[in-house]
Amino acid sequence: MMRSVQNEFSLSQERCILLLAEKFNVRKSAKAQTPLPSENLKPSVGVPVDSAMCRQLLGAIPCVAVASRPCISHACSRLAQFSQDPRESHYKAAIRLVKHSLNTSSCSICHRCNNETLKCMYKDFDAMHHNVAASADSSFLSCEKTGRSQAGCVLFCGNAPV
Repeated sequence: MMRSVQNEFSLSQERCILLLAEKFNVRKSAKAQTPLPSENLKPSVGVPVDSAMCRQLLGAIPCVAVASRPCISHACSRLAQFSQDPRESHYKAAIRLVKHSLNTSSCSICHRCNNETLKCMYKDFDAMHHNVAASADSSFLSCEKTGRSQAGCVLFCGNAPV
């Protein structure tokens, strides 16, 4: 949902999160204060679960993460690694992510429109004067199974992520 107020608008996925929680019978939980459990998730360890149901859940979560919840994007990509052979620990972690999203469903991304942001919106504005910033983070060899690293970045034009 997009709400607009003078010089700002916010993007919220509250309704989408509520529908997702309802579909998978998830309720708010004080225990789910972080998107992922503290223990490291491992592939092919534990009891296998219904892969169709798990894939359905893992496929629905990124819709929330991409549009308005960058705070859970890492958790989504981490869980997606186990979609081929999901285990009970992976399914429980996905349910925990939905609980965390439900607990924080009122959070949204707020874009404030100031003079700098307005300048970024005009096509004829000289590109050299745009206030553009980027941030990146990465982990080295974070996946125990594959030895792969992970990386992510965000770009800003004015004060708004793009």
